[in-house]
Amino acid sequence: MRLIAAAALVAALPMAACESSSPAPSASMITRPAVAATTHTPIPGPSVPAASVPGATTPATNGPPTETPPLGAPYCAATDLVLSLESASAAAGSIYAPVDFTNIGARTCTLFGYPEVSLAAGDPPLSIGPGGEQITDGEPRQVILGPGAVAHATVRYTQAGNYDCERAPAEYLLVYPPNQTVPVTLPFDADACVQPPIALLHAEYVKPGAAN
Repeated sequence: MRLIAAAALVAALPMAACESSSPAPSASMITRPAVAATTHTPIPGPSVPAASVPGATTPATNGPPTETPPLGAPYCAATDLVLSLESASAAAGSIYAPVDFTNIGARTCTLFGYPEVSLAAGDPPLSIGPGGEQITDGEPRQVILGPGAVAHATVRYTQAGNYDCERAPAEYLLVYPPNQTVPVTLPFDADACVQPPIALLHAEYVKPGAAN
């Protein structure tokens, strides 16, 4: 209908049409610097120009939500949440780092699916190496968070020393809450494999309750 109305308005002019579109950003594309939610305590760290961070790329940005919560509850926005990295444990060349998601908002909201994660360094933090992959060992379920409630997802980091690769030091973990486009920055000292690029992070889907 809009095309017909537009044609009527410009009937006396030569017809022309020009369309452009931009591809939806993928998890490997860099779109903007990582920004911690305003409710988070800033993470101190040295100022490192982006160009001086080996293997750095601009941070990936999630696309729009791809799934509707099963019960139709609103998604938890990054500003509704405080993220915290709990005590990590090591096993068989990997480090398991649980991430807690606490609802600090005044309303009930929903977490559903997987967080997206990547290693990062610099100021502002820039992604280093490939983004994390999913641990698909079950079906994600909707987690409803009332005010003050907590959910968690465990991130597995496979140590770069297990691989023959060029490494770059990371200072942070960038975590995108499920179905959100703003990452939260958490301190995380590790090495990334940048050449060849090897995905060292794997994240499980969000589950109810605190990790510990």
